[in-house]
Amino acid sequence: MLYSNLSRKLLCNQIPFILHQDKVLGRKAMGKKIVVSVRSAKDVKKVKDLLESHNSLNRHRKIERTSSGFNLFTNLRSDDGLINIDVEHCIGTYEDDSSQPLRANSSPDPIEVITSILKGMNVCNIDELIATAPKKWSIYPPMVLFPPNSFDTEAWNKLFRTGGASNTFFEALIREIPAFSRVTHVAVNKPIIEHDIMRRPLHLVPLYGDFGPEPTQEMYDSPSETDFARAFWCTAVQNGIFQTWAPRYTMFSRGNVKEKKRLLDTYRNLHDTFVYDFYAGIGYFTLSYLKNGATVFCWEINPWSIQGLVKSVSQNGYKYKLFTPGCTLDKAALDRYRRDGVSVFIFHESNEKATERNAAVASLPISHINMGLLPSSRPSWQQAQEVASTSSWRSILHVHENVHISEFDGLSRSLSSYYNGEILHLEKVKTFAPDIWHVVLDVSL
Repeated sequence: MLYSNLSRKLLCNQIPFILHQDKVLGRKAMGKKIVVSVRSAKDVKKVKDLLESHNSLNRHRKIERTSSGFNLFTNLRSDDGLINIDVEHCIGTYEDDSSQPLRANSSPDPIEVITSILKGMNVCNIDELIATAPKKWSIYPPMVLFPPNSFDTEAWNKLFRTGGASNTFFEALIREIPAFSRVTHVAVNKPIIEHDIMRRPLHLVPLYGDFGPEPTQEMYDSPSETDFARAFWCTAVQNGIFQTWAPRYTMFSRGNVKEKKRLLDTYRNLHDTFVYDFYAGIGYFTLSYLKNGATVFCWEINPWSIQGLVKSVSQNGYKYKLFTPGCTLDKAALDRYRRDGVSVFIFHESNEKATERNAAVASLPISHINMGLLPSSRPSWQQAQEVASTSSWRSILHVHENVHISEFDGLSRSLSSYYNGEILHLEKVKTFAPDIWHVVLDVSL
């Protein structure tokens, strides 16, 4: 073991992390918990401050110095809550024998905070409101996003219809909860319409803060530069990669972080190869391929996702070239752009044009083709096959699907037969319903 006091070998990473408040609040803090270990003394305060700001530091355990660094003990039961800290660190577990409440001598329990705020507002039906108060959230600076149905009962709606009550409540909540120290906007998330190919958050409910003008159909479909400038934008950092989006117009799926990390770790050296991302979005997977050295061709039809992708690419230090329908790209132009440092070629059009675009640039060494559309990427299977057939390099397809666990083997056989390829791996990313999984199959051609 790297540290003798840990109950299992630590997992060492050079990745950053964001904390998400996903645990039920106010319970006892016994059992196995996560310990974060850092090697450098200069990194201790950064990690400690972040853990404290999210009420995740175990204040009953002192920071422990070891021969290899420093251990910081958390209240987290799973490392799923640790995504993204820009220092070298390791993750392990320890046995927490504390019988104290989760936040004793620490920041107050959020439910207690909400109760205190409601009392200060002279609200009568506090028990009714507290019974349905949300107990989890995700922070995407500068926004906190509550899960579906939060603050959505008749009691909460009646309270917020009272003049000024909504602003009073959320201003106090932001002020009193340490994790919200950088929050300026509050919203409730709603499920994406499954068959909306643009994956727009049409039902996001802003609760506090200026989210920009109320969207119109024209703003969704044909936004102007003024629309982009007036919109509210958020940024998340995962695996050391910046991702930016406008919450009213595009989705952000933090659950994909596992697949992004897998791509980064599994396919490390992509220098001198090309990756085709058929559903680029704001750069969920594009940015991981870029980090590993690839030149990426991206297709996206949502103009707001395109703008988020442009912002994300620029924030991460890459040069891009944007192509709209009618703009051509041949091999000579491609070579010229690459000599100028361009590594991202963004096509604002359907990926149905991918075969045509690919033919115009001759036989490229295409190492990966990513098909990240849910619930099924089947509409792009043929395009992927046609593009891969021209590659001067062995191509690996990444096929995303939502399937029942009983259909895993059948899907693998179907893909192997369709592409006459080898199934390298099936990755279970996350569940959407009992036994329904978002899976990614790596198919080698």
